[in-house]
Amino acid sequence: MEFNETILKKLESYLNGTMSADERNLFEQQISLNKDLKEFLHVNTSIDAFEDEDTWIEMNMNTEKIKTIAQRFRDADTIEFTDKVNSFHTQYTRKPKHRRNILVAFTAVAACFILIMFWPSSVNLNTVYTDYSSWNELPSFMVKGANPETQKIAMERAFRAKKYMEAITLCNVILDNSKSTEPSILIYKGIAQLELEKYTASIKTFTQLYSSNTIDAHKGYWYIALVYAKQGNKELFIKALKKVTSNRTNYRYSDALRILEEIE
Repeated sequence: MEFNETILKKLESYLNGTMSADERNLFEQQISLNKDLKEFLHVNTSIDAFEDEDTWIEMNMNTEKIKTIAQRFRDADTIEFTDKVNSFHTQYTRKPKHRRNILVAFTAVAACFILIMFWPSSVNLNTVYTDYSSWNELPSFMVKGANPETQKIAMERAFRAKKYMEAITLCNVILDNSKSTEPSILIYKGIAQLELEKYTASIKTFTQLYSSNTIDAHKGYWYIALVYAKQGNKELFIKALKKVTSNRTNYRYSDALRILEEIE
């Protein structure tokens, strides 16, 4: 994992919270298309969760520190640990290689038949929702160097604590005071509404997102699909997924395509 000087400078600004809203949106688009960047920032954010938030302002990142952290991803012990995790995952998800007796075979066929028969039900769509609603992909405003008293950080804290009504209220304040569309805030607001099962309001928020001229507008299609998944509305869920797959650059294109292939 090696980053050039341009990326390092952007990382420094991103992690220190000194990017403008437009610069941050552009860089997050770049992150979404770069596996190494995405992995680096994901792990860095996970590490931050164990640190005292009161020390963030004193721990500003610079390019040399970023280089050091990125280098650690290539260390032998890190690679060994990653291999062990992958090995464990493979071991416990591997499909049986040998034939079973007739009873087991019959049970497997029966199970497949049941899955096919009951796929259209809300239970399976709810499973899809559960699989994609960890919200780990949401941008974090709690970066080192950021003012811990800002409304965005207060909103994110409320959201992470599942205080969704409070998060929605703060989102509205931020949006009302903003001079331009705030895609990340709209996403937080729409998801908070979704978690409260305010489906109509959630769809309205995500429609506002995909109707905007921001670079993250396309994310609205995916989140609307999740609204219908939670509702158990298969027909509208499929329609929303087809909008996602209408363009290869759309957010979660590959996931939407795979789900459509399994359903249809």
